[in-house]
Amino acid sequence: MQDYGIRSTPNMIVNGKYLITTGENVRTQQEMLDVVDFLVEKERQAMRSSGD
Repeated sequence: MQDYGIRSTPNMIVNGKYLITTGENVRTQQEMLDVVDFLVEKERQAMRSSGD
């Protein structure tokens, strides 16, 4: 938790790159999950493109 700077919950981290929390820009847990889904798909595509 300290490595990622998590100070409260809920928080989600995608692929060790993105920390998503509810707050001013992401107001609800559903919005947070929508952002997580988007980032997971983005990372999947990046992995496919790089051959990993």
